[in-house]
Amino acid sequence: ASSVINQGNATNHIRVICDRSHLELVANGVRLAEVEDTTYSGGDIAVVAATFEDVPVVVHFDDILVHDPDTVLIADDFADETTGWTVKEYDGGTVGYGDGKYVVRAADKQYYYYGWSEMRASDVEIVVDATQILGPANGRNSYGVGCRVQDSGEGYFLRIRGNGEYSIFKEKVDGDEWLVGWST
Repeated sequence: ASSVINQGNATNHIRVICDRSHLELVANGVRLAEVEDTTYSGGDIAVVAATFEDVPVVVHFDDILVHDPDTVLIADDFADETTGWTVKEYDGGTVGYGDGKYVVRAADKQYYYYGWSEMRASDVEIVVDATQILGPANGRNSYGVGCRVQDSGEGYFLRIRGNGEYSIFKEKVDGDEWLVGWST
């Protein structure tokens, strides 16, 4: 797996660029993948986690910064639980604040759980620290950032895995489309 991604229960500094048709995933200062796609021109910002194992995954997100070329749109350390991110409990997961972080817990296999900011944006750079605190050390769980997420749940998701793999995919109501498949 990629030695750039800190594997298992560790922190990764994730940077995502959604600029016009250009999507780019950077982890710990190294560009992992980039692709061009014009399906979504704007939408919400999100953080996401999922598990594909029998073991749940819990990821803490901290110190998110979202900016366009001219303006800081979001600068949140998640210490204030009234900053507008989704708080919700599902049958197989939860999203919300905890211990000064934004926490996404996914227990159901093959379901993505994400929290969003409800701040519409188009051409942005998103930077966040993500720490997997529970989950198999080298599992096929995943976590990362969503950009241009639509009300329907469609959008772009740029993710890394606990085993060092990474991907960029477009979630669509009629089925996901891999823009960059799981790579190492």
